[in-house]
Amino acid sequence: MFSVHHGSARAVLGVEKAAKKVQAQQWLGFQITAGGRGGVYAFVLPFEKWADRDSWISPAQMLVRAFGEVEGMKIASAGQALTESSESVISELQRDLSTKLDPSSGVAANYLVSRSHVKPDKVADFRLALSKIRAAEAKAPASPSRIARRVIEGDRFLFSTATPFASGAARDQWPAFQEFMGAAYSDSEIRQILATLNGATESSQWYEAVFRPDLGHYSGPTSTN
Repeated sequence: MFSVHHGSARAVLGVEKAAKKVQAQQWLGFQITAGGRGGVYAFVLPFEKWADRDSWISPAQMLVRAFGEVEGMKIASAGQALTESSESVISELQRDLSTKLDPSSGVAANYLVSRSHVKPDKVADFRLALSKIRAAEAKAPASPSRIARRVIEGDRFLFSTATPFASGAARDQWPAFQEFMGAAYSDSEIRQILATLNGATESSQWYEAVFRPDLGHYSGPTSTN
């Protein structure tokens, strides 16, 4: 599961230093580089069990413990002033909509992210159509890993898929949609799958994000994939 926050990069720098001093929970920082507004960042806090969150402390608590109440609150107030808006959701991994999951691979340098808002009465249709696409792609040579999640606290009809990649050259190796779909389905089946997927989707967005180690508090593995 992941708790994701959007906000200012400068607002989190002081918190990152405080987290190291007080041995707080870990998080990863990302910056959106294409497909969205500039100055947008995402901070991801991974956890396996709900109990893992019992020991988490808020950014303000980190700052106070690390720098004292006066200085800590001063830094917290400055960070709030730098943040235009923020959003926090909790998402859960969807294994049936993911492919080539490898927990040991670590955090990649870049991610292509898709976000789909699904019509409430079409969730089953969306899942079925997307699972057929994923099954076909997974069979193709050089197909990438797809990490699908669904929001469970927040907008529950929001699905996302993150695709890690090391570079543009790595993306060039991904199989084309028509190629892997054509190898698995007839033209009429492909049209039906796409019609089902599009009919179930209210809106969608695609964007790229780059991993920003300097904005996170993370000691896990990183990856070149």
